Amino acid sequence: MKTLLLTVIVAIELVSLSCGATKSQTNSESPREQTPVTKQTVIVMPPSENADEYKNLLFVDQRLEELITRHNLPTDPFAKAYQHVKEGKTDDAKKSLRQILSDPVAEVREKLWAWRALRELGEKPPASVANEVQGVVMEVPVDDWIDTLAAYSDGRARYLNPKGGLIVWEAMDENRLSTLAKSFINAAKPLVEGAPISDKHQPAKNGVVRVSILTYSGIRILEGKDSDVIAGRHILSPAVYAGQELFLALIAAAEKQKDAK
Repeated sequence: MKTLLLTVIVAIELVSLSCGATKSQTNSESPREQTPVTKQTVIVMPPSENADEYKNLLFVDQRLEELITRHNLPTDPFAKAYQHVKEGKTDDAKKSLRQILSDPVAEVREKLWAWRALRELGEKPPASVANEVQGVVMEVPVDDWIDTLAAYSDGRARYLNPKGGLIVWEAMDENRLSTLAKSFINAAKPLVEGAPISDKHQPAKNGVVRVSILTYSGIRILEGKDSDVIAGRHILSPAVYAGQELFLALIAAAEKQKDAK
């Protein structure tokens, strides 16, 4: 099997070419303010000065106040919940957040944000769903930057290269990319038990592959030396290999979109 780092480095130029052909459609994705999508959409964006802000959103660990401060949406359930919190109406705030959890069209990231806020209000997710893997964010060091790949249990995926740009995959039905995103999720499931848990992701390190597993109870963070992980000598290796397949498919989808124009 080709090493992950070699594959990433080879693909950097492809991402740059794809991203350079498309104007940026958004600087960041705030709750309920995503780019309108059809059933299947690949969105390719060039490098942005907001790359760090966008990357932070991939971990879905922002506090309610941070969400509303940066993305002020007065009619949004998050904004309503924040207003209730400021007024000391905790029960009303929880009610607004539960509206998101019960919304059949809400994406997984919205539900992760909702549970992040509910935990701060003293509510814990039911044991039956608390540790289910809702998303995986993989950070891989490449030269002087960190590549970031994220997948979510609803089939969405994101690939961020600070040098080359961003690929966003939005999926509303089953197809190869969504299947690979969910395979990445499944590969991370054996890692949940015993992994340290946190409410906030940690900065990535050079020479270390980091996998952040997103659950309703928090983020479970694991890391390993890149050479060990890539050589298959680490507990993270199966998940990283599954992420590699998704990464290559995202690159191919971006190239296909570019060629179709």
